[in-house]
Amino acid sequence: MALQANSFAALFDRPTFEDVKKRTVEEVNRIAQEFDEDALTIGCDQELEQLRSATHDALVKLPFPEELSMGRAAIKEKAIGAGLSALGILISGGDPISEVQKVAEDEAERRLSSLGRRYSEWWDQYSPLLQNATTRMQDKLFNAVLKVSSALQKS
Repeated sequence: MALQANSFAALFDRPTFEDVKKRTVEEVNRIAQEFDEDALTIGCDQELEQLRSATHDALVKLPFPEELSMGRAAIKEKAIGAGLSALGILISGGDPISEVQKVAEDEAERRLSSLGRRYSEWWDQYSPLLQNATTRMQDKLFNAVLKVSSALQKS
């Protein structure tokens, strides 16, 4: 529950988001270090470092979802604007609820579209590096397994 609460809070609070990223990078580094000796033994230490580095870089550059967090002033401004618009519609005999709903839907769509675009740009930049590093590591590990298998069959 605490992890879920922290993860959810990180979506709306930049310092929490940055702290979660920092702890995640530290954990990635810790996990990679656990395999340093084994990687060196089988000759894939460069591939492990490339994968760790690509993961580190992607995590450090993961953008804060600012579209999901609005300050109090921005919320107040939006609410006043929607309220005034709804009041005008009510006075003219229209449906103010539909207007407020439309304003909210338009704002949500704009924010989510912006967030999707920014995260897509981030992914477009870092996924090829992550995929390349992962593929190099898989190839090196596969070759190591074949080498060990061949040596076992000969003995």
